[in-house]
Amino acid sequence: MSTAQVEALNAGEIDLALMRPHPINGELESVPMATESLMLAVQASEAHAWPAEPTLQCLHGRPFLMYSPYEARPFYQMLSERFARAGVVPDVVEYIGQVHTMLALVGAGMGAALIAEGACRLKFEGVVTRRMMTEPVHLVGAYRRNNDNPVLDLFKQQVLRSFKLTQSRP
Repeated sequence: MSTAQVEALNAGEIDLALMRPHPINGELESVPMATESLMLAVQASEAHAWPAEPTLQCLHGRPFLMYSPYEARPFYQMLSERFARAGVVPDVVEYIGQVHTMLALVGAGMGAALIAEGACRLKFEGVVTRRMMTEPVHLVGAYRRNNDNPVLDLFKQQVLRSFKLTQSRP
């Protein structure tokens, strides 16, 4: 999704994108919005076979639903880098572009997946999530530097400021 959002920002089709950190050009600016835990999603009937506090190593050699390198490039790259650093090689059974599809396939028993904590709100039946013992994932807001939409200015002044205040609290 983030790749399509960057393309839409560059084309002037959208004013703001909420996405995972993504390489962007000099025409765009991104600002931190939120930090979330990375969550392991597994089929409920198989949850007993997974540790209560999973690590990346728990995924080595196991059936895994991976993000698409095209539709979900930032998440794909982030997980690929983390797996490589940890020496983990999951058995990727499918590449998925959307988290809804990924969670449906987890519930169907096709494999485990890693999702951002916010996606747990989707509450797919038959899916159990567990907080990963690993570094968190980030969400950014991105927009064109030369965008003159007054609503974007209001967003930057009011909404972004509230995110910064929320994140600075203990």
